[in-house]
Amino acid sequence: MLSSKQLEAEKNVAIYRARRQEHAYRLEELKKTSETNQEKLRDVLEKKALLEQQLNSLISSISGQEKAISLLEADIEKQGSDKTALAKSLDEINRKLNALNLEKNRIVNRLELMQQSRESMEGFSEGAKGVLKAAKSKALQHEVTDLVTKLEVPEAYERAINAALGEAVDVLVVKGELDYALIKDLSGKAQERFAIIGELARKQNTQKSLLDDPRVLGNAADLVKTETNLQQTIDQLLGSYLVVGEMDDALNLWGESKDSNFVTLNGDVLLKNGMALLGKTNGAGKVSYSRVVKSLQQELDGIEVGLKQARELEQHGKNDIGNLEAKLQDILKHRQSDQMNLQQSRKELNALQLE
Repeated sequence: MLSSKQLEAEKNVAIYRARRQEHAYRLEELKKTSETNQEKLRDVLEKKALLEQQLNSLISSISGQEKAISLLEADIEKQGSDKTALAKSLDEINRKLNALNLEKNRIVNRLELMQQSRESMEGFSEGAKGVLKAAKSKALQHEVTDLVTKLEVPEAYERAINAALGEAVDVLVVKGELDYALIKDLSGKAQERFAIIGELARKQNTQKSLLDDPRVLGNAADLVKTETNLQQTIDQLLGSYLVVGEMDDALNLWGESKDSNFVTLNGDVLLKNGMALLGKTNGAGKVSYSRVVKSLQQELDGIEVGLKQARELEQHGKNDIGNLEAKLQDILKHRQSDQMNLQQSRKELNALQLE
């Protein structure tokens, strides 16, 4: 009986020991599994931290790229606006150039017409034309020139000077004195009548009319500028004329200066002998030639300066547009590159988010 119990107890001990050993094995397995799981968890956490770091870095990079692209877009818009403004400015410069060129052509054409008129001696008598042509062709033994186109008269006095000259407006001036040999040389060169005067007068002392009165604007000879060698001729032709504003002034002053002729700004004449020349005149006539040519030349010079400045502005504008276009193309290339980088960053971000 004892033996049977003893055997049962030993059997139970053996079973206990077996179970205990099994539990110990299982516990060991559980420890190993736990350690493995802990290690995997650490790896996952480290990978998660790394992925979060990469994710944040990509988000930051994408934000920076988006800002850079936004700045590039704003710069592109600004460059486009500047280019449009420059193009408008260039159009305005071109319109100014066209207007200046048209004005230049008008003035050049007018100057050419005046030169042609001068060369053809338009407005001169046939007699004067004949003598001037003979002088030009060297058919005369003396130098002969016209007087009127050598005069420089202020515009306000042109009518008065033209009227004071009268028929002498076509007078020709011969170099030297007017003597018998000269008259003989000239007499067969023109069929029509003409007027001529010597550059040097035998009567050297020409007395100019003077009158100290505020109504007198000046002696006609003193109001005219000409070449030095022609000044004595001007004194002879105009020295006896006083220029006044109106005929009333001439009539009131006539009795005070018996040796003076009077001429008004409108071209009415009161001679010292009491005869008056009234009525419509042909205006300034050939007397205005020098002033008009000089004025047109000054205007042409001013236009040339304006054209030069406009052309310089045009070239600067073209250069600015060229530089702006090159800069714009460079910005567009940068934008394209940044957009490609942004697309790649977004792809990488989507891949990380899926992980």
